[in-house]
Amino acid sequence: MTKYLQNYFKTYKESPPTTLDFYKLGKLIGKGAFGKVLLGIQKLTGLQVAIKTIDKEAIRKSEHNKRKVFQEIYILKKIRHPNIVRILEVFESSKHVLIVTEYCGGGDLLHFVKNKGRLTEAEAKIIFK
Repeated sequence: MTKYLQNYFKTYKESPPTTLDFYKLGKLIGKGAFGKVLLGIQKLTGLQVAIKTIDKEAIRKSEHNKRKVFQEIYILKKIRHPNIVRILEVFESSKHVLIVTEYCGGGDLLHFVKNKGRLTEAEAKIIFK
């Protein structure tokens, strides 16, 4: 992989387009309205990431769905906050739009609240601070 990148940089003076070859895909960690979220490992850095795969057919069917997906990407690219998952990159395969984000192994807020039950005001303040 590093040899490929070095040669590409020398030849084209820019980084190559990202493909799924840059990642090792792991287990399914979630499902959504348009696709699945997989645990991945970035091969060059060894960093664990979450890879959201969005089926292009699902977003082609409706202009509303397409707008929702691109709005999510736009917002995640704009936001920089230590408590919000950061988007790392977006690329396409023949069948999917892939959104690579930071991986947070502790689960999401919805599952936390479902498992814990009602939060006290003090607990909620810490989370939403």
